[in-house]
Amino acid sequence: MLISVSDDGAIARGRFTVATSIVSDVSCELTGVTHEGQVRQKILDAVADLSGYVRVTLHGALGPDVDLRLQDFEQLRPPNLDALVVQFGSVSVALSDDYGLLANEQTVRGQFVRDVLAADSLTDDQRHQVLVTGLRALNERVRRVGGALMRIRSVTAHAFGPLRNKTLTFADGMTVVVGDNESAKSSWQRGHLRRAVR
Repeated sequence: MLISVSDDGAIARGRFTVATSIVSDVSCELTGVTHEGQVRQKILDAVADLSGYVRVTLHGALGPDVDLRLQDFEQLRPPNLDALVVQFGSVSVALSDDYGLLANEQTVRGQFVRDVLAADSLTDDQRHQVLVTGLRALNERVRRVGGALMRIRSVTAHAFGPLRNKTLTFADGMTVVVGDNESAKSSWQRGHLRRAVR
């Protein structure tokens, strides 16, 4: 808007276009994807015909083995866009039909599934989240140590993030770590539990 005031006090207003930004909001359905590469391709397909600034909102039920983090897409810059922002909408983990089969295994994994399925203190959503997270961790642990399993009885943090001289002791069966946001659950997992299985 340009406003001019003449000598006699008359005001003239004029509108002028000086720049144009194209902004798009796109929804990306993820149901059925089985790995992060498929998510990346779905995002690229969703923005292929767009230009300017695009926000992509992810929706759908991911396969239980998909480990999806927004930072995985921070460097995704298609040449046709000025900027791309990826955010989570209603993303969930697809329920597995294999829990019953896994529970029949005479393995650590089978015992874990049996313990979680039998835990009366968990809601169905909590049970599912514990199963998905635990099975991912077990699969990663077996892959990293070449199939040889070990039992971790406790982990001590001498000085890591908010943890100072703290010990986390695990039960003989299964230990589920729960707590409020910012209660150091992720610090335990990042700083100690991951190192224990490398």
